[in-house]
Amino acid sequence: MSTDDYTQDLREELARYALPNPYRHTRSWRLLFVSSDGRVVQSGNYRQVVTTTLVILVLLSLALAATTGLWLHTKSRLATAVALQDDLNATLARQTAAQESLMARLALAEEKAPQKPAEPVDATQAPMATMAPKAPPVALPPFVRVDTLEATRSKDGSSLKVTFKLFNDTPDKSLTKGTLFLVFTPKAGSEHAMRSLPAVMLTNGVPPDPSRGESFQMRNYKTRTFRLRTDAGDLPYSEVTLHVFDENGDSRYKKTFPL
Repeated sequence: MSTDDYTQDLREELARYALPNPYRHTRSWRLLFVSSDGRVVQSGNYRQVVTTTLVILVLLSLALAATTGLWLHTKSRLATAVALQDDLNATLARQTAAQESLMARLALAEEKAPQKPAEPVDATQAPMATMAPKAPPVALPPFVRVDTLEATRSKDGSSLKVTFKLFNDTPDKSLTKGTLFLVFTPKAGSEHAMRSLPAVMLTNGVPPDPSRGESFQMRNYKTRTFRLRTDAGDLPYSEVTLHVFDENGDSRYKKTFPL
């Protein structure tokens, strides 16, 4: 109702329009893209766009973090494995050097060992009873064979690599077990003594204890590799002999190869 008090009428009018409109929808914001020709394209609710973008960024960050963690873990394990392999190689090299040093000392001791002179026979003593001669040992047939042997020396002359293939030579290819040695014979006039791999004290150029040899077990064939430490210069050995013994300690194969 209109009155003469314009101030009061204005207040009532403002209060009436200040009331919420029941037909007005909830306010929402949208992103609009306006092209150069004036066309307007709506991109939807900007809150959904921002939320979706943030979710995608979070998922990509998690995937990147997982990938980085896996890569660091793999790199750490690889570094550990490499360090362990280096330690094993160093330990093996020390053991090989110690074994060959022991072999050299044993060979030197064998050369310098004085031979015991034969005791003189006392003619006054009664002659001992004549003993019957022992029957010669029966030679056992070979049960393995080696056709070729390859010897390669390192460029600096510090080692000699010997590789050969050991074949099962039994008729029915039954399981064979035993041990083997490599005996290196020095050249004529050389100051070096005979050497054996594995390192043992030799008796007349033959390993006396077959159980200390390199063991093997096979049905068809096996490739074996030996390394001999040498000094720089000419190789002081002229040939190498392969000795093979069975599991009972009997000699079953012997073959010599030139170097």
